[in-house]
Amino acid sequence: MKISELRHLDEIKGNFGLGDGVYYRASAKTTESSPPPLLISSTLRALVEQQQYFFDMLWRKAIPAKKRIKEIEEGLKKEFIETVQDPRETLDLTPKLLSSSIEEIQLIISNKETYQLFENEIKLTSLLREQLREGNHIQVIIHGEENTEDCSPEDEFGNLYQLQR
Repeated sequence: MKISELRHLDEIKGNFGLGDGVYYRASAKTTESSPPPLLISSTLRALVEQQQYFFDMLWRKAIPAKKRIKEIEEGLKKEFIETVQDPRETLDLTPKLLSSSIEEIQLIISNKETYQLFENEIKLTSLLREQLREGNHIQVIIHGEENTEDCSPEDEFGNLYQLQR
């Protein structure tokens, strides 16, 4: 049996299978070494298409198995992407993320006012300066209509870009 590609996704329970876009089969999770007590099988087109969409979504979120095996063997932490929408949580999380950097920091800040908020609340420039001393490469992008001349990190980090509208 040849496996063309295998992927890994944490926290998946249960299983299902699709065959040629025509068949759908699923069973409840059971204890090891015991057959499933119930097998669901369907050729209903709407159900098969729905489950194909679900499978494709999981597939896109999964990582190649070789990458996950390497992470385990080398004791690496898993990469992740998370959208934080609460401004307070963003402010609280930023110093932790910056201090965990080992090579490079890239920040995109929506405008000068947001930069000033980060500066006032968590002393962003000081945090970046410390990471620069530790050897991290730092790039900051600030979107806005003004020149970068009055944005404080420019002189220190040399990689400040301001996008114009």
